[in-house]
Amino acid sequence: MKNHLRNGLLAALLAVTLVACDTTEDEDPTLTGRWTLIKVEDNTGDKTASFREQGTLGLEFTAAEYIISFDAVDDADDTTVRGGYSADEAQGRLRLQVSIAGIPIPALSVPYEFVGENLQVTFDGLILDQILDAGLKGTVKLTFRKASGS
Repeated sequence: MKNHLRNGLLAALLAVTLVACDTTEDEDPTLTGRWTLIKVEDNTGDKTASFREQGTLGLEFTAAEYIISFDAVDDADDTTVRGGYSADEAQGRLRLQVSIAGIPIPALSVPYEFVGENLQVTFDGLILDQILDAGLKGTVKLTFRKASGS
């Protein structure tokens, strides 16, 4: 009888420990942190390889602002855009305050969603092309993976 009780208690403790250790997989991803671009798609298809030939794109969300940084192959074309943001999780939209060369432009409201652990943000190619001059057409989907340690 004592053995059954002891084994039952050990099994219960093990179950509680396993559940407690498994919380990270069930948590919703958050925007806060550094994100690395892993895929670029526009209306003509996958543009990841051609985009990477031009440079690398990073995205960071802090509690107060976002930072988009494009590290171009030609350093003269490096670009950083930053500003305030808000996220409407219910609607799946990001509202980005944008200022280019000190000139404020109307806030961008763009759809976003988490696809597994990745972040996918959808832009109008015309707007994104004004920032990055990347020749993207139509609807552009940028997929990011959270950098380790973020």
